[in-house]
Amino acid sequence: MTGWMGVALKNIINAMYSRDLSKKVKSATRTRAARGEYVGSFAPYGYRKNPDDIHQLLPDEEAAEVVKLVFTMAAEGKKKPEIARFLNEQGIPTCMEHFQAVGMMDHHGGDA
Repeated sequence: MTGWMGVALKNIINAMYSRDLSKKVKSATRTRAARGEYVGSFAPYGYRKNPDDIHQLLPDEEAAEVVKLVFTMAAEGKKKPEIARFLNEQGIPTCMEHFQAVGMMDHHGGDA
């Protein structure tokens, strides 16, 4: 009986530790976000992480032009399939192709 009690106690302690750690991580993430720091794992298309401060985003000029083009076409009333067809016809790389070309993605799919 005492063996089971020890296992049960360890499980309770591990669960409490995990919950406490999760709260601390969430709190730190909220604090960074409140200070205006970028907290995502990957920079969104059109941006890149600042190499000197990974919590700051900088424009990715090449991708930003594509983003502007897409928004302009959408504002002109073009539908998604039309925009996609145009981008493909122009040979504009997809987001993932762009990230790979500029070295933002390693072979595992994460930031390099």
